[in-house]
Formats: sequence, structure tokens, C-alpha cells
Amino acid sequence: MPAGDERRKLLRIKNPLAEDLSVMRTTLLWGLMETMKKNTHMGCLDLKMFEIGRVFFARESGELPLERNRLGCLLAGVHDDELWHSARVADFYDLKGAVERVFSDFRVSEVQFRSDLHETFLHPAKSAGIMIGAKQAGFLGEVHRDVLERLDLRNAAFVLELDTDILAEEFSRRVSYREISRFPSITRDVAFLMDKHLEAGKVLSFVQAAGEELLEKVRIFDVYEGKGIPDGLRSLGLRFTYRSFENTLTDEEITAVHGRILERIVGLTGARIRG
Repeated sequence: MPAGDERRKLLRIKNPLAEDLSVMRTTLLWGLMETMKKNTHMGCLDLKMFEIGRVFFARESGELPLERNRLGCLLAGVHDDELWHSARVADFYDLKGAVERVFSDFRVSEVQFRSDLHETFLHPAKSAGIMIGAKQAGFLGEVHRDVLERLDLRNAAFVLELDTDILAEEFSRRVSYREISRFPSITRDVAFLMDKHLEAGKVLSFVQAAGEELLEKVRIFDVYEGKGIPDGLRSLGLRFTYRSFENTLTDEEITAVHGRILERIVGLTGARIRG
């Protein structure tokens, strides 16, 4: 961890039971990795673990330590039971989907996954910091290969740590709802060529910020890099769904709204529309 990291503020125990138990923990990650190591050496490779507990940070001499509540999770091995040779290995997006479900259940909406917020013990291209509003609430990602080697582990592991005190502060009791439209939806798929380092979440935020009333939702349906795509670029496929609460949309209405959204994406990102 870098110098100045809060997790370096170790609280030492005066009479520890053992040398490796001489400080209070500042992260749940180490305990999860130790549990993975024990299970792996016993032949249990497919793991889905979580822990809710406290971490402790030393403060000035004479002051009580700072205590924070955290949620820690670890995924490793096969995601589902190996049936009919259809086993799928767990990955970054399985863990991201799990924490997104937590945010949804707690009705926490202002969440960002920031790839520019790095943890040195995670893979730089397969990790993200978690922001809730303006607060950094945690991280998730694949454990770096160097860390796995030091623990004598060969299988990939994906970890998450979330500050549940921040989660509780942002919990909303407000439930928003609206009537279901009686009119059909219309979808339009568009693939964009854009800088491979531009986060897809930022592109979605540009679309949502447009505030188009007829746009019901926008989703990513494809991300591709490789043959046929210029170096430094990637293809991002977006599916736009339009619907009105007052009438069945005409092609002219959809084309006008859709055109404004595409113009906004191209203008703000420098992307090109494929095809």
C-alpha cells in the first residue's frame, strides 16, 4: 500500500497471542485470502465467501481508535455447479453484479465504478474503486498475480470491500414508482468506435444527462476489441429503448430523439458510429 494510506495506521496490541496477531486489522481482505488459502489446500477451489465486520485505525496517542464497519466478499473458481459440462468460471462482472444488487436493494443511486482509482494489490485492468456520491466507499477487482504467488495460490480470486457505514448513510427509504405504459417500446441498437480507455459508464452518464423523456433506458449489449478494430479503439454497442406514456411512437418521433442522443455522444466522446 502507498505511503500515507489510511490502512497503514496499525493499532498494536500490547499482549498479542501470536506475532501474526499483534495488530488490529485495517482491511477484511487478508482474512478472506487466508480462508481461501486454507480451502484451496484442502481441495475446495470453488468459493463464494463474505464477511461483515469491523476494521480499526490508530489515531493520535491517547485517542481511541477509529472503527469502521465493512463488507468483504471473495469469489473464486466455478460460478455455477458443473452440470452438463457447462461450468463457467467466476469473473469481475459477477462480483460487480452482486454489489450492484446490494446498492439496488438499499436504493442507493449515485454509484460510480472508477477504473482510475487503483489498489496496488489488484490487477490494474480488472479493478475499480467504488464511489457513492463524492465518497470513496470501497473497491473490487481481481487480486494481483504477485499477491497470489506470495500466498502460494494459483487460481484467480476476485475481491470486494465496501464501507457499510457509508452505505447506511446513503440508504434511502424513498420508493419511486410510476404507472406502466400501455404503449409498446421501440429499440435501436448502435455500435460506436471510441477510445478504449473511455469508461462505458461515462458514456451512459452522458446519455442519461440528456434528459430525454422518451428514452426509457439504455444498456450495453456488446464490447469488442480485436480484428477489424483500429489500435487504441474499441467497439461499444448500446441498445436504446424508447417509449411514450401517451401514444405509440412514430418513426419521426423516435428518429428526432435518437438523433439528438447520438449527436451528444459523438460530440462529447469523439466517437464514430460503426456501419
